[in-house]
Amino acid sequence: MSKIVRAFVVAALLALGTLGGTSAVRACDGPCCEYKTVVCYETHLAPYTKTVVRYDDYGCPYKAEVTVYHKVRVAVPKLVKVCY
Repeated sequence: MSKIVRAFVVAALLALGTLGGTSAVRACDGPCCEYKTVVCYETHLAPYTKTVVRYDDYGCPYKAEVTVYHKVRVAVPKLVKVCY
């Protein structure tokens, strides 16, 4: 008698498991992936003005402001997908 009851309970649990929409595959049975924040560095050109001495057609000096650029490294956080 107990074998019949046990078989009935096992059949009922299997039926509930398949009807409930749950799958037998766990979340990390395949490749587990997550996103981690890493810091990358990018190079940008930053403008600034500089006063220089220039000469006109007659050889007279005058001051002029010139826009020049210098390279700046900027830290940029990025999300990277890591699978293991």
